[in-house]
Amino acid sequence: MNPIQKFWWYFRGFILFVLYVLLNILLVAFTLPFLFCSQNTRAKIISKALRLVLWIVFDKGISSFGGYNISVKGKENICENGAIYVCNHASLFDPFWAMTYIPNAGVLIKSKYAKIMAIWYLVKVFDFIAIDSLSPSALAPVVEQAQRSLANGRNLLIFPEGTRTMTGRLGDFKSLAFKLSKKTGAPIVPMTICSDVPFFAKFQKTIIPEEFANLTVEFLPALKPNDFRDDKAMLASTHRIISKNLRGRLFEKTCNNLEK
Repeated sequence: MNPIQKFWWYFRGFILFVLYVLLNILLVAFTLPFLFCSQNTRAKIISKALRLVLWIVFDKGISSFGGYNISVKGKENICENGAIYVCNHASLFDPFWAMTYIPNAGVLIKSKYAKIMAIWYLVKVFDFIAIDSLSPSALAPVVEQAQRSLANGRNLLIFPEGTRTMTGRLGDFKSLAFKLSKKTGAPIVPMTICSDVPFFAKFQKTIIPEEFANLTVEFLPALKPNDFRDDKAMLASTHRIISKNLRGRLFEKTCNNLEK
């Protein structure tokens, strides 16, 4: 990189850090006065505040400083409440992008991320569910909390791969989301997040991505659990749908590059 590119790269890193701090402060400031309200009232207010903060930071803020360009497709497929959103996981930013557009949603996260201030806060006061392992003893309270959240009309975001893949390719799915769907009757909303370049991917060693990214967030038609004989059939169908969508995005990206 030449000196100008290097300066811009470090400046983007500084902006990302400032926006991260801003996210923490804004979220707590917006919601702190409502912590003593009833649980339902508090959940609704925190949900709206969270989406507003995420929209400011991740839809408008970072993109305005040359980090990426983002487009959202399939908004007509968004369920307002009581659905399980299932998404591929290639970037560290995936949960933020997804929850910017999913209304009234909690998310299933690894316990290690609950050490981050804003996420720790949301685990304590909202429908963010921390999970340590997939052992039966660890899963029991997670399933109970997820069922309660869905029964209260909240949406739930789950990354069924469990972690970002090293290659960016779609990995195998865990069964939790689909067992929850069959058990509660909640529809599964498949969604994809696709970038034309790796962006905060697991294999990247740099803190700040060096390339500008074009991102597409797409919501696909909901799947009803009663249309499948069991959770395994639902898992397999959802995996095919998401994989097909991602392959289509890859083909589209290749065609765009050839046209250039």
